[in-house]
Amino acid sequence: MGYFDRFKKHILGAVALFCLVPVTVLGGYVISLSFKYQDKVILVVGIAVIVIAVTLMIFAAVGAAKRLRPIEDATERLCNTLAEDERDIICNAAEGNPSKLIYSLIDYMAGRRMVSGSSTQQKELFEAAAECTDDIIWRWDENGDAYFIPEIWKSRYPGLELENGTRLEEYIHPDNVDEFRSAIEVMMAKAGRKTAINVQFKAGDRYISVGITARSSEIGGMVCAAGALSDCEKISEFETTIQEKYLMYHFALRAVSDIIYEVDVPTDTYCVLTPNQWNVMFSIPLNGDFSFHRAAYAELIHPDSREGFRDRFGNYDHLLFMPDRSITYDYRIQHKNGDWIWVRHSITCVKDEDGRVLKVIGHIRDINEKKRQEFRELYDHKHDALTGAFLRSTLDAEFDSLVKLQQKNIVVMKADIDNFKDIVEYYGYRAGDIILRQFVLALWESQQGRCSVGRIGNDDFIIIMKEVNEHNTPEVMAEHIFNLILDPIKIDNHQLVITASIGWSVYGTDGEDFDELIEKAEYACRKAHKSGRNRCEAYKEEMLV
Repeated sequence: MGYFDRFKKHILGAVALFCLVPVTVLGGYVISLSFKYQDKVILVVGIAVIVIAVTLMIFAAVGAAKRLRPIEDATERLCNTLAEDERDIICNAAEGNPSKLIYSLIDYMAGRRMVSGSSTQQKELFEAAAECTDDIIWRWDENGDAYFIPEIWKSRYPGLELENGTRLEEYIHPDNVDEFRSAIEVMMAKAGRKTAINVQFKAGDRYISVGITARSSEIGGMVCAAGALSDCEKISEFETTIQEKYLMYHFALRAVSDIIYEVDVPTDTYCVLTPNQWNVMFSIPLNGDFSFHRAAYAELIHPDSREGFRDRFGNYDHLLFMPDRSITYDYRIQHKNGDWIWVRHSITCVKDEDGRVLKVIGHIRDINEKKRQEFRELYDHKHDALTGAFLRSTLDAEFDSLVKLQQKNIVVMKADIDNFKDIVEYYGYRAGDIILRQFVLALWESQQGRCSVGRIGNDDFIIIMKEVNEHNTPEVMAEHIFNLILDPIKIDNHQLVITASIGWSVYGTDGEDFDELIEKAEYACRKAHKSGRNRCEAYKEEMLV
């Protein structure tokens, strides 16, 4: 059965239905009247009408079939010009509608004709292609060659002239024409073949080196080819520039003291770009399996920083959501000489169009000296330069912190060195400095992590006791301090024994303000000083009298 035959029955059925239905309805109506009036004449008329209708239907079908024959033949001829898969697609899309089949065939053939023969559409196509590249777009067919030249070629080679219709080989150096013709002949022997050839090409008053790439195809029974002309001189200049930048890049890398590395995420491999700096710090290989060597690297990180390192550098997916797709983390790591050093580790990612991370660039900088300076500045900001005790501002912050944490049983102690002024006047300021440092050392040793020791005056020291209980009382603390300062302090040829007076007040009982508690501890300290050496007193209200 032909591609049109399966639609014929639908057409004939439509014609028959068109003729039969109204006549049959009329005949049926006449017959019903004959039964109603019991008139045989009317019955005969009704039957005659139906017979006439059937006869007319047969003649109409035969006539329609004759009328459809030329359309059927034309449709078969159109279908036979198409490939089998094309015929199947169009016939299936028609869904049994003969007019839809004919319209689809006409549209398809007209569209294919437009694609193969419309110079306007071809021009638009090549102009669009020319906007996407710096190459000259070239098309070859039986009617001649066509060219679309980007503006960059016109500005680079002012004398360049390519006329549409003129064969490309006329612009090629005579020494390269035979080679060009041979390449084109091989390419055009079969649709879909490609060729690539370098030739000397006439550009104005000189010849330049160009690379020609092309591919053959068959459109509408006509063999043609499309390709591009690349400026080899420009490519060479570009490659030279890239090489120069590459050399400058590696020269710059040799000048830096930081570690720079790259990770190729799809292959899970890494490469250290500054091998000298890497070898100074680590014994891990410069290149290799990234996951394996990262585990070895993580083992060198200080235990306090390993969890933070894994959170930040365990995978790279979260890099895509960072504002600048980079992460920086400071941590300690073991140097190959065994020392713990501070480093600042930064990574950034390069992703593809689908958002996948392709490459990670890492940067590791030795910031150990910088961290030491920061710690020194922080220490100086919080501690007394002479003794190492906390400054008053640090004590204030410590007390406020304990109060906010609702720390119970806080005791504020005031400690003075007995007769310190007389010692300085007799032995000198140097002796006074030595005594102050030794006294603070005794205070720190006595507190065992449960107190904060600060200096608020010349020989005035404050101790904030926390976690006060039956085993850790101010009396026990004071007795411990007295025992630690019993040993003589050697100053030049002298052996000095110092004593101290200690007083304290209790947070909540004696007040809640830090200044008030210090003042009341001062009253208790004076009472202890008047009572004798190495004495301690708790604040009592009568001390204010």
